[in-house]
Amino acid sequence: MKKNYLTFLGLMTTVLSVQAQDPTVNAPTPPYASSLVQSIFSDTYTNAVTVSQFNESTGRAQLNGLAIPNPGAGNPNLNIAGNQILKYTFTNSTGYYTPILLATTINASSDRYLHIDIYTPNGGMPKFKIIDYGPDGVSTAPNSEVVLTPTSFTQGAWNSYDFLITSVANKSNVWKILIEGTGLFDYYVDNVYFHASTTLPVALTDFVVKAFSNSVVLNWKTASEEKFNGFEVEHRTDNADFKAINGAFVSGGKNTYSYTHNNPANGNNYYRLKMVDQDGTFEYSDIQAVQFDLAGADVKIQCYPNPVTDQLNIRFNAHTVGEAIISLQDLQGRTISQTKVNATSGDNQSVMNTSSLNKGVYLVSISLNGKVLDSQKIVK
Repeated sequence: MKKNYLTFLGLMTTVLSVQAQDPTVNAPTPPYASSLVQSIFSDTYTNAVTVSQFNESTGRAQLNGLAIPNPGAGNPNLNIAGNQILKYTFTNSTGYYTPILLATTINASSDRYLHIDIYTPNGGMPKFKIIDYGPDGVSTAPNSEVVLTPTSFTQGAWNSYDFLITSVANKSNVWKILIEGTGLFDYYVDNVYFHASTTLPVALTDFVVKAFSNSVVLNWKTASEEKFNGFEVEHRTDNADFKAINGAFVSGGKNTYSYTHNNPANGNNYYRLKMVDQDGTFEYSDIQAVQFDLAGADVKIQCYPNPVTDQLNIRFNAHTVGEAIISLQDLQGRTISQTKVNATSGDNQSVMNTSSLNKGVYLVSISLNGKVLDSQKIVK
């Protein structure tokens, strides 16, 4: 990479002496049109900014074997088939990042992703930070720091990360990008850039998950779909990587979707949607998390679709059997309808006809054995 603009900080948790091996192949060639890219370090693109320091001179890491802030003619970057790569050797094991510091801030407010390619022959999964200095460009509060954590990692291979940053509030004055390693190891970096690519003709507008007694229910909506194939539901726990749930592929074309994950793990469960186009290209949704507690509350209610038209699906779970009453009330407390259900221990489902219901906001509540346990607002 030639003209660049960022900073990386390295975190080492253990002190190991490992013989590192440089990568022998380059990272994947960036696929995006240059009009969609703001490059910081990449030989594929003309870089949008000048990097002040590729390595903050605070003793956290060596750059290409030397404790210097920038590579130079006397200390060239690692070069594979004419392509330049940055090599960081972390030298501080007390828990630091090491940064790429830009000479001027970069405005990434219109970008959707931060892309970074990283390789390590001996280290663990890295983390990254985006630091925004605010309109004044001064490295004092109020600054904004956002940590980006990969969901997968392979040692001894290039890892290409596209971090979705649409939910990052402050990114119009980005001055640093930082990397956190996992010890006194070598990390190789290439193709650092922001980009505004939208790889799929699908717009996801809503994605929520909710825990029940023996399952987790995922509901999501799309605003538009064109040449879209469908969704693959992926799941992980605190100590595992994301994996596709066996058989959890939901075909597109409906705009409103639901999937039930039976028997999730106790504790934290994380979900994301792999949105697959008809040509095989894909994009990931944001990650949704839910805590599944085997000793949870007696009843939790879920109503969908919401807003509703003609038919409302009502799902609830109970830890005991008994008579459940599903009540529909307006916001003035007037009861519109009541339905009795013989609840079983576990998941229960019911359907309510709402075709004659006037437009407005209503409250659906569940009582079990005479005790009101949960409620949810719906919109018609």
